[in-house]
Amino acid sequence: MSTKPAAAQIAFANARLAPPRALERDLVALSGAYARDLAPLIDAIGPTPVLALGYRSRLRADQPQPAQARYSRNLKAALPGLTTSDAIVLAEFNVAELARQARAIGWQFDDPVADMPTDAAYFVDDSHFSATGLAFLGDRIAQRIAPAVGPGCVIDFTAANLN
Repeated sequence: MSTKPAAAQIAFANARLAPPRALERDLVALSGAYARDLAPLIDAIGPTPVLALGYRSRLRADQPQPAQARYSRNLKAALPGLTTSDAIVLAEFNVAELARQARAIGWQFDDPVADMPTDAAYFVDDSHFSATGLAFLGDRIAQRIAPAVGPGCVIDFTAANLN
C-alpha cells in the first residue's frame, strides 16, 4: 500500500493551516530565483541580441472579481494561502521582473500577451493558448521582429532596436 496519497494530503493540510507567508518576502526570493535561472542562459547566449517575451495567463488586474477568482484558482491551489489579490500581484510581478532583469542585462523585452483578449477563443484553459491565441501571439511577435529581418532572412541587429 502506497503512502504517497496520504503524505500529499498531509502536506496540503499543513500548508493550508500554516500562517500565510509575507508576499513581499516571496517576491524578493522570486527575483533572486530569476537571476539565478537566467545566469546560465546569459553565459550561453553571450553577446547575441535577445528579445525576451513576457508570459501571462488569463488572469488580469482589470477583470471582474469572479473572473479573477476563476483564473487564479490553479495558482492558489499550487500555493496554498495565496489570495486572489496575491495571485494577481504574483502574475504581474513575474512579467515585470522578467522585463526588469532582461533590460538590466541588455536584452530587449516585449509583452505580446498583455493586450490579448482573455475569452475562450484565445485560451483552451486558464493558461494555455488556443490556435487563435497562438496566431495572435505570432502576429505580435512578427510585428516586433520584422523590421530587423532583411533579405534572405538575415538579421540586421541595428534595426528595430534589437541590438
